[in-house]
Amino acid sequence: DAVYNPSTPQFEAIRWLEHDDLLSLNLDTLPEQTVHERYIATLLYFSMNGSNWDKSYGFLGQESVCEWQDETNGKGIVCSGNGTIEAILINENNLYGSLPLELKYLTRLKKLELRGNTIHGQIPEQFGDMSSLEEVDLRENQLHGTIPAGLFSLTKLRKLFLLRNSELGGSIPSSIDIATNLEMMSFQRCQLTGSLPETLGALTKLHFFTTLGNELTGTIPEGLTQLPRLEVLELSGNLFDGSIPNFARQPSLYFISLDDNLLSGTIPSTLGSLPGILFLDIRDNRLGGTIPPEIGSLPFLVSFYASNNQLVGSLPPFNGNRGMLQAIGIDNNQLSGSLNSFFNADGPTARLRSLEFDSNGFSGTIPDDISLFTSLNAVVFDFNDFEGSIPTQIGSMSMLEILAVKQNQLRGTLPEELGFLDNLVLMDLGGNSLMGTIPDTFSLLSSLAVLDLSSNQLTGEVHSVLGSLGDLDALRLNHNDLTGDLDPIFCWAISEP
Repeated sequence: DAVYNPSTPQFEAIRWLEHDDLLSLNLDTLPEQTVHERYIATLLYFSMNGSNWDKSYGFLGQESVCEWQDETNGKGIVCSGNGTIEAILINENNLYGSLPLELKYLTRLKKLELRGNTIHGQIPEQFGDMSSLEEVDLRENQLHGTIPAGLFSLTKLRKLFLLRNSELGGSIPSSIDIATNLEMMSFQRCQLTGSLPETLGALTKLHFFTTLGNELTGTIPEGLTQLPRLEVLELSGNLFDGSIPNFARQPSLYFISLDDNLLSGTIPSTLGSLPGILFLDIRDNRLGGTIPPEIGSLPFLVSFYASNNQLVGSLPPFNGNRGMLQAIGIDNNQLSGSLNSFFNADGPTARLRSLEFDSNGFSGTIPDDISLFTSLNAVVFDFNDFEGSIPTQIGSMSMLEILAVKQNQLRGTLPEELGFLDNLVLMDLGGNSLMGTIPDTFSLLSSLAVLDLSSNQLTGEVHSVLGSLGDLDALRLNHNDLTGDLDPIFCWAISEP
């Protein structure tokens, strides 16, 4: 009926073919498939507001639909050698409208790629009839409704990208196990609910799976631990509860992101049996217990985040890491003890750039061997129980940009060597028991934007030391015994006592 309704894109497509198509199709001599495909391609144009596309891709040209593409990049409509449509590739081109059901008649279509447009409406259940489909990429549109179960009846489907369709909801169909050739699936930042189906375990070819930023609940299914080729698993930003399952049977895993959920229990020591792990993120959960020493033996671990949990005990040495570690974040836990076993010559000294150890109960002195970690650009030790003096060796850490050790129990004087940190942008040593004067070398900190020395026992005059810090945006010296008149450019930045 739609082809007889003047307000529909079906009517517009038929009218164009009958009256405006310069190719003047001869329905008596052309194969039926050719006529159908030209109609469907034309219908796609009218359904998706083609007159306002950024690029026309040659649509509605007098040539065969196989020529409706951008010659420079091959995007648009792509045909097989025998002239049938096998791919529609029109990304980020201001497409606006809903997907026409008639696409289901493109039975030879292998790839449908329409990402980064403004396509709305639902994904037609009838897409399950497109038996040749191997790749579907509809990410970054405005699709709503649910994921049709019919998509997973496509036994040749290898890649499915529906991420960033913020109104696409419902659950992931349990019939997903039919699509046994699936290799990659991404449902990031939709509104999916319900639990992950146990039938995921049937997708033995799956190597990339992400559901970041949805509202999925329940436990992480055991089926996800039975995928021998899985490399990337990202379940962050959901409502998963229960414990972290045993991933030991998945030697290909190199990226695990489970942060921002409701996971409890302990960190499984079996994670240490995955030698290829590069990225491990379990922050923002309810995990307790200790950090297993096996984590410190992962040879290629680049990033480890376990912040905002309820972890206790000491930080194990990372001597088994082959110098690959670049970032470690364990802030906001209940960890304690000395850091001497972490900062040593056999540790990950080569590439480590960021340490976030704040809001724990670490104690003892800051190890002198921290200076062996020459690539560090952020050291954050705020709100711990460190005591003793600041190691003078820190002054040799030329890459350091952030030094934050506020609210500890540090004593002694400010080392003049800190003034040699040419790249330092933030120094926060407030809330300790530091004494003496501010070293003259601090005038060399030409990149410094924030300096907080408040709530210490500093004395002496400050004007001559700080007057040359032209990039300084925030200066906090309150609750000390300092004297002198600061240049007026600093006055707005001084906290009131």
